[in-house]
Amino acid sequence: MEKIFLRLRRLGEDDLPALYRIERESFSDPWSFACLQDELDRPCSVPLGIFREGALLGYSFSWLVLGECHLLSLAVKKEERGRGLGRRLLKAVFNLARAGECGRIHLEVSERNPAALALYESSGFRRVGRRKGYYKDGSDAILMTLELRSGEGLANT
Repeated sequence: MEKIFLRLRRLGEDDLPALYRIERESFSDPWSFACLQDELDRPCSVPLGIFREGALLGYSFSWLVLGECHLLSLAVKKEERGRGLGRRLLKAVFNLARAGECGRIHLEVSERNPAALALYESSGFRRVGRRKGYYKDGSDAILMTLELRSGEGLANT
């Protein structure tokens, strides 16, 4: 049986078409192509992709700013979900945050996204607040935080 290896790397301009396809299939209010392109060039942004045989399977966008990490977006290609790729991307974000000497990671996630909520909670994130009507569809954003120095959760594996 042939082993197929996954590769994590920083996203670039050549990845935009595949990135945009995953973005559109993953979110009810996806970022525009131009917004994704701008994010690739933002100095504080760390755009990561997970690849198999050169094909983009998922991605994350994080900002590392003033000792904190903000996870802006994480998505996995529809047919690849449920295989641990989101968790692998999240672990890579934890490692980047630690390398950037960040003490915590923040994120917002839709209350209507139970799979993402489960991933983040099982990885050590705590619910710390709510933004009413944050998303275009009227759903609330759940604010979550993980203290990297706390010794809890996936961040310390």
